[in-house]
Amino acid sequence: MKLLRDASIKKKLIVIILATAATILSLNLLMFMYVELSAARDDTTTRMRTLATVIGANSSAAIAFRDQRTATEVLYTLSSQSDVLKAELLLNDNQLFAHYRSPQLESMEGSESHAGEIDTWGEVVVEESIMLDGDVIGRMRITGDMSHAYSSFIQEVQVVLGVFVISLLLALILSSWFQRVVSVPVRRLLESMQQVAEKRDFSQRAERLSNDELGTLVDGFNVMLDQLQDYDSELTTYRVDLERLVAARTYELELAKEGAEAASQAKSDFLATMSHEIRTPMSGVIGFTSLLKKTSLDELQLDYVETISTSAESLLTIINDILDFSKMEAGKLELVTKDFRLDALVDEVRSLFAPKASERGLKLVAEVESDVPVALQGDPGRLRQILINLLGNAIKFTEQGQVSLHVEIESGRDDGIALKFTVSDTGIGITSDQQQGLFQPFQQCDGSITRRYGGTGLGLAICQRLVALMGGEIHLTSAPDEGSTFTVSLLMSPAQSPIALGLTETEGAEAEPPDEKSISVAAIETARGDMLTGLSILVVDDNAINLTLATTLLDTEGATAVAAKSAEEALELVNKQRFDLILMDLEMPVMSGIEAAQQLKEVQSGGRATPIVALTAHAFPEKRQEALDVGMNDLLAKPYTAEQLYDVIKRWCVENESQTDAEALTQISASDDLPLYDREAALAAVGGNESVATQLLKQFMENLAISEAAMVSAQECSADEQLYQAIHKLAGSASSVGVLALHAEAIQLLELLRGESGSEGMVNDAIARLQALIMETKTTLSREVEALQ
Repeated sequence: MKLLRDASIKKKLIVIILATAATILSLNLLMFMYVELSAARDDTTTRMRTLATVIGANSSAAIAFRDQRTATEVLYTLSSQSDVLKAELLLNDNQLFAHYRSPQLESMEGSESHAGEIDTWGEVVVEESIMLDGDVIGRMRITGDMSHAYSSFIQEVQVVLGVFVISLLLALILSSWFQRVVSVPVRRLLESMQQVAEKRDFSQRAERLSNDELGTLVDGFNVMLDQLQDYDSELTTYRVDLERLVAARTYELELAKEGAEAASQAKSDFLATMSHEIRTPMSGVIGFTSLLKKTSLDELQLDYVETISTSAESLLTIINDILDFSKMEAGKLELVTKDFRLDALVDEVRSLFAPKASERGLKLVAEVESDVPVALQGDPGRLRQILINLLGNAIKFTEQGQVSLHVEIESGRDDGIALKFTVSDTGIGITSDQQQGLFQPFQQCDGSITRRYGGTGLGLAICQRLVALMGGEIHLTSAPDEGSTFTVSLLMSPAQSPIALGLTETEGAEAEPPDEKSISVAAIETARGDMLTGLSILVVDDNAINLTLATTLLDTEGATAVAAKSAEEALELVNKQRFDLILMDLEMPVMSGIEAAQQLKEVQSGGRATPIVALTAHAFPEKRQEALDVGMNDLLAKPYTAEQLYDVIKRWCVENESQTDAEALTQISASDDLPLYDREAALAAVGGNESVATQLLKQFMENLAISEAAMVSAQECSADEQLYQAIHKLAGSASSVGVLALHAEAIQLLELLRGESGSEGMVNDAIARLQALIMETKTTLSREVEALQ
């Protein structure tokens, strides 16, 4: 049935006709066979009865006279009847009087019946009474064989089967012919449907071949095609109209897009201009305030200067927040991925807030778990911005107690280094209603917060967007008067080259817990102490204030600063003398810094190129990229601090700095009269601030033993890299606190470790001298601290 269901209509019709014909013929054949078989039995029975009547009459006299011999002879006259198996004469008492058996009977098994019609299908048994003078004197029983009738029956059946087969063949021929009446119209209709479906040509029509139901079906299909053709025509009209409308709307959208882009560009240009116009005077305010702090001021004047400096830095922070938020809104803020040291970054952030926390009487704690890798890859600048913002808020809203930063590996993640930064405080806390809008821009908890603590309400909004940009999450847990806890989850990657960060592979994998002092050794290392003596630097700026500020900061550190008020003047100076570095302002009349840099690179293409650092108040990534595209080496955004200026100079004057260090080392090695501790040098390093100099000295003394132990451990383990890092850390901190002799000895040892000329014996002798000098320095510094107290 399943095969028939999937067959074609032609095959189905043929099968139905043949099945019907075969069924009818089969029923007729069975009926014929039954009738013929019944007729053969009836004929055989009638014949046997006739024979029984005749033989019985002939045997009546023999029975009457009890002449068995004569009776037997009469019975044997049946031997001429091949279909008679046996015959028997029975008396009234059922006694056998005489009998006859055919030769075939010996191979057959006889049987008797009570009344005698049909015993089996193969035999017929009849019994007739023998009458004499009206009385029954006995019975005649004859058993007949139907084999003759069966032979005739089988011949007739063979003839009928032949007729059956011929009839089926005729039915097949007729069904194959007559099925076309149904299959041809259906096939034609199907072909029309396929052409319409393939070509989507609704103008085609199916041909009507009959006036029956199939003709009605064809008419219905053609009516449906008429409707579809009308719908298709309407859809075509709608599509044309829609395309025309879409084209018009697209043109309008393009105009709107161009207008929006122009507005966005105008906004960006406005922000760039405002950034330049605001940050340029801010550069002078902050720079000259820093210089003013180093002059002789009384306590009141110093307080005024500190207020100016704090206000300027607050204003700069607000400007930076607004610019960052604008760049985020425009989608122009991009992350800078590079290797960095997490411990140094955390230490730097903690050191930044240590004075303010100490001033407010707060305990500032920064902890990095021991299993957190030191060397990571990410955007350290944006991470620093997030932590500074969160720690700044924590200190601002905390009156007493402590503020803590905790860094740990977040559990449950294996797709990178998942770090969790937790900033907690014991401040005023935040209600659940206030938390809902806390990360919205320009919003704070309420108006009293703004009046009491200040701020723009952009910090946390920027933090949230930066965290999202870095693929992380930020969460807040807080309650009124119970403090707040901000949790930042970020996914970092291991640093590509830990050694380039000054770490061994082992150090790059695990971090050492940071010291919980308010001012760390890392902060001491970053303190300004290395002078720029011997460097010749060209400063190009059309703004007299900025020009004076830059040259003053450079002269203060021993560099030779040459000022140029225009790009043209700078080009003339470069042609006359060689400079180690050029600080180039980008926004200048007549010739911009970009054009000047291009000409300088063309002039210097054949020889050693002088590094060019762009100075600009445009704090946008595209401005930095524009400067780098023309061959500038770096960009320093205005306003900048003295430390930022010195750092960028050192970054691009490594060769000069190495030469200067080598010359200084030669002078130091030739002189043995350097003091163990120079108070004036210590004060100069911190701008003359007595309290800070004393605090740094105490911190140096506390960490001196740690540095000495690290040196001994590295030497015992033959860990040259660790030994170098320990001595480098000691040299940097020694120069910052005025421990000149120890600094000079450490520098000399670093030169031996850094070069290949120093033998192992020379290195060991230098280490021994340094260790002896450490012991002597400890004694001197102890006396100095006691005297200061």
